[in-house]
Amino acid sequence: MRVFRNILEAKGIIQNAIITIGSFDGVHEGHKVIINRLIKLAKETCGESVLITFNPHPRKVLYPEYNDLKLVNSVDEKIFLLQSTGLDNLIIHPFDKNFANTSSVDFIINYLVKCLDVKVVVTGPNHHFGKNREGDQKALSELGEKHGFKLEGIPLKDIENETISSGKVRDAILNGDFVKANRYLGFNYLIIGKIFRSEKADSNKWFIEIEEKEKLLPPDGIYDAEIIVDEKRIKIRAKITSISSTEKEVMIISQDVCAFSEGQIARLLFI
Repeated sequence: MRVFRNILEAKGIIQNAIITIGSFDGVHEGHKVIINRLIKLAKETCGESVLITFNPHPRKVLYPEYNDLKLVNSVDEKIFLLQSTGLDNLIIHPFDKNFANTSSVDFIINYLVKCLDVKVVVTGPNHHFGKNREGDQKALSELGEKHGFKLEGIPLKDIENETISSGKVRDAILNGDFVKANRYLGFNYLIIGKIFRSEKADSNKWFIEIEEKEKLLPPDGIYDAEIIVDEKRIKIRAKITSISSTEKEVMIISQDVCAFSEGQIARLLFI
């Protein structure tokens, strides 16, 4: 999977693009219906599957009062999860106030048509885009007729598996309910980060670094988990502790402390 940090970076590289657009926070089971259809269409048409997402999350720019919004995935976690889907291209486009003022027509023509050679746009039922969310499936269909691409709308009933949403995933994690969260996600909720040792002298306490302050973490407590380091899977417990009103730490509780070393990249899976 190729990763681009701007739509313009992909100009002239991606051909016959089959595109979907959205935040895709969690990469949950509802998202996978859209992604799987995207990949299938790309294979059927000899095109390239392209998922466009944004950083930071649009809500944080459009609605500053939601500045405390926490997300299921960090950017690195989202990349990791999408790599396993079979997607050809991921574009993580910067979202700022200038980009937010792009009209739906300008977005389609200047970005999707001129930069990405779009052939099909795949969307869920409630997808909106462009300034003030003015664009919808009807607008996409009309623009497609003018500019040579098709709309593939995924009906609500096709992604109504318990009406999964990123919000419901977040609520389950905030309640510490990983049975529900993992069922919605289709995999174990995870944290990806570097392992580091406590700064206290002679300490055998190991922690996972949370690089993005927007990362959603469960309530304080001790949770059953597994950690994957150097492709070795170890059963552990994860202790979540608030160290300020906005920051938490994640400590690894394990008998096998010799398995860890400073700077290792680990995947922590909540069971």
